[in-house]
Amino acid sequence: MKSPNNQITLLLSPETIHAQCLFAIKQARNTSHALATLIALQTFVSSTAQPDDRESPAHHAIREIIEGYAASLREQLLTEKIHALADALRVQNCAAITSLHDDLSRNGFWQAAQAAIGELDTAEHTGAKT
Repeated sequence: MKSPNNQITLLLSPETIHAQCLFAIKQARNTSHALATLIALQTFVSSTAQPDDRESPAHHAIREIIEGYAASLREQLLTEKIHALADALRVQNCAAITSLHDDLSRNGFWQAAQAAIGELDTAEHTGAKT
C-alpha cells in the first residue's frame, strides 16, 4: 500500500534488531562483511530514528544490541588478523604482511603485530627479525 506522503514507518524493537543482527552475521561472507553490515545498520537506525525516539529506552537498547554484536565481531576480526599475521611472519611472507597492514588501521596493525609476535616461539622470533 502506498502511503499518501510517500513514506513508510518502520517499527523496531530490541527483539527484532537482535534477530536482524543474527541474520546479517549469518548471511555475511566473512567477519569483515558482517561488521560492515552491522555498522551500516547502526548508522541507519541512528539517522532515521525520530528525534523523540532517540532518547527512548527502546532506542538505547537497540543501539546497545547492535554495538554488542559489532564489538564481538571486532574482537573476532582482530583475532583472525593476529593469527594470519603470525602465520605470515613465520614464513616471512611480505605480501601477506603488507596486505594485513593495508586492512588495518595503524593502531590495529600495531595491536595485531604485538599479539602475533607473542604467538611466535623463540626460533620464530629470530627468523622473523632476519
